[in-house]
Amino acid sequence: MGSAISGLLQAISLGFLASIHPSVAALSGDFLVVWNELRNGSSAIYDTPVSSTGIARQPGGVAISRSLSNAWDPVLAAAAGRYWVAWEVNTQGAMKFTALL
Repeated sequence: MGSAISGLLQAISLGFLASIHPSVAALSGDFLVVWNELRNGSSAIYDTPVSSTGIARQPGGVAISRSLSNAWDPVLAAAAGRYWVAWEVNTQGAMKFTALL
């Protein structure tokens, strides 16, 4: 994970089953990438900071959704000097959970 591709791009997630719905935001020249990935039989939201030179600081990402239910469709924004991410949690059809990073 985290290996350079053609010297220009870097693989952030190498999930074999499903790494979907990426979202990117920038603050002060650095970036945060979030995505939805299926690991160990459940879907969770992962993130990794990425430098202005394109290097992922946490290759493979870190799980940020802490629910026993599956988490889907992350959206990411940068405002007031912080990153904000929200996602859908499959709990009887309800959409909930917002995290401040």
